[in-house]
Amino acid sequence: ALPPPDPAVADEVETLRGRLQAIHAEQRAGRVNEALEQIEPVVNEAEKLGYAPLVAEVRHRLGALQRNGGQNTEAEQELRKAYALAIENRHDYIAFEAALELTFLVGNELARHVEGHIWSEAVTAHAKRNPSDLNLSLATRAQGSVYYSQGKYAEAKTHYEESVELLERSLGPEHLELTTALNSVGSALIALGDSEQATHRFERALHITEQALGPDHPAAAANLANLGIALRQLGEYDRAKIMVERSLRVRESAFGADNPDVVKTRSNLCVILSMKGEYEQAHTCHERTLRDAEKVLEPTHPFLAHAVNNLAISLHQRGELEQAGVMFERSLQIKEQHRLVTQGVYRRVRHPMYLGCLVYSSGLLLSLPNWLTAPPFAAAMLLLVALRVPAEERMLTDTFGEEYAEYCDKTRRLWP
Repeated sequence: ALPPPDPAVADEVETLRGRLQAIHAEQRAGRVNEALEQIEPVVNEAEKLGYAPLVAEVRHRLGALQRNGGQNTEAEQELRKAYALAIENRHDYIAFEAALELTFLVGNELARHVEGHIWSEAVTAHAKRNPSDLNLSLATRAQGSVYYSQGKYAEAKTHYEESVELLERSLGPEHLELTTALNSVGSALIALGDSEQATHRFERALHITEQALGPDHPAAAANLANLGIALRQLGEYDRAKIMVERSLRVRESAFGADNPDVVKTRSNLCVILSMKGEYEQAHTCHERTLRDAEKVLEPTHPFLAHAVNNLAISLHQRGELEQAGVMFERSLQIKEQHRLVTQGVYRRVRHPMYLGCLVYSSGLLLSLPNWLTAPPFAAAMLLLVALRVPAEERMLTDTFGEEYAEYCDKTRRLWP
């Protein structure tokens, strides 16, 4: 972008850029709410000054802060404005940064995959225009995040691993920038069923983050949450609970309760509580998770279906079958708006959730102190599977047609 021709304007631009850098430092330190308060007057002053490249910079930072704070609708609007201004005024760096934020926001967090891939193509083009290992790594990870949101975990893992390699080559093996890419690789490994290797990635990311930023930084909370998921998958429930509770405390302190990352972390805690046999606490936790998810996520977001489904399972375990049925139906209605997932655990079995319910219920039956309660409990669970699986398969056949029929030919229903 061309500098302002008026020296007085140029001085004011540099002053505002200095304030913007301080706001960015607040953001990186995890003080998002404080940074949001500080940026409002900077936005107004930049608009009044009228130097378009600076306005693009300020709007990009505002959008990035809003995204961090879970204000997704507002963030998308600001980032689009920033991108348009940056393109118009040949501000290549901000065009790249805004497109990068929009790829993660639209393609992953809002699960609008077609748009997400369009933004990922834009950010890749910007990265190639001014090539560096760092920019190419960020663009590659952004593209991987859209594949991950689509359920294309193998493709996501390939992109994430390429991102790590580019960063290691550029910045070395202990740089803080590596942690996000390592977390992304770990998440893809979990989805592909390799929780042990995922644990190694998350532990490495947590070590780097805590060394650089301390144990109470929001970036450490992301590492802790992911590590908790991997430990849960490995059956290490006590360690998993400790990690996720730490993550939840840090995230709530930094972002407040009405934040998508806080909601997802709480959902993970709910599942761990259930795995540990703390069923009443788990049920209360699932209820709160759904209430909070409805506040911060769009009605068609895939995670909302996940939260509804978890509460449905909890209701069924409590014997509230009618309400559980309503919740299962709502979950199906959300899911049918998304693509057919055939990777990860779905490569082995078409209904892993119900297989998990049957295995979990079998263990619960063995632990019941009163064997008289076992037959009705077993009958209820078998009835659930017998009714829900055919209903879901009819819905999936109607939605995906031949694609689902071919998937059924290659994949068993309940047992690998």
